[in-house]
Amino acid sequence: MLNISTTNLISAKQTICQEKGVLYLLNLPARKVAIIASKRSVNNYESIHTIQANVKKFETKIFNPKWNGEPQLNGIIDTVSEISEFSPDWIVAIGGGSIIDGTKVAWALYENPNFDLEKLKIPFSLPQLRKKAKFVAVPTTAGTGSETSSSAILTDIKVGNRFAVVTHDFLPDLAILDINLLENIPQNTVLIPSMLDALSHSLEGLVSKVQNKFATNLVSLAAQNIARSLKNLTLGNKNYIEMALIGSFYGGIIQNLN
Repeated sequence: MLNISTTNLISAKQTICQEKGVLYLLNLPARKVAIIASKRSVNNYESIHTIQANVKKFETKIFNPKWNGEPQLNGIIDTVSEISEFSPDWIVAIGGGSIIDGTKVAWALYENPNFDLEKLKIPFSLPQLRKKAKFVAVPTTAGTGSETSSSAILTDIKVGNRFAVVTHDFLPDLAILDINLLENIPQNTVLIPSMLDALSHSLEGLVSKVQNKFATNLVSLAAQNIARSLKNLTLGNKNYIEMALIGSFYGGIIQNLN
């Protein structure tokens, strides 16, 4: 079988990579902003409280996700009910891949409350998004690259299987890579395993049947960033954490190109 060749590059519409970059949320052209973040994020990250304390242009409200671990549909539906009462025109996910993935689906169901849930497993079956709200993804781990991925991974608790909900509309209007949000996470149990996941996702671009010229170059960049970060992480240099975050971001793009 011949390999398919393509040169598409699919990613977030805008990406900010900067310390305290999360404060860019204060400038959103919004009326109401729903922030979905775990209790750990809300309690540990002063920047989220800073947003609430300093925002003047719009109303904001933090929602704790109703799912634990990998997102499940029942928990997402409960979160959608809460979001719908608030009626935001921007939705912000702050967290790891499970938070961002679950928020993507919650956003889609907020926009399309009558969508047939059985069709979620059919790629590109979701109607067009952004009729009600735009989307921001702020990762707090360097793993899945969900902030620049067209898919969201859910768990079907009825059968115990994982499946992907896929639409390019999931690509955020804004992705924010802020290394300050990674500083306090445990290295051995969270940060380093997530970086190894990112490295695995990136290397998949080398064996894909879809040969993409962008992916070929990004695999090298992603692998170099993550490998150097892993080697030097114990030195406590913030620059190496940033390299891991950028490498994970590249890994998410590579997943879209395969």
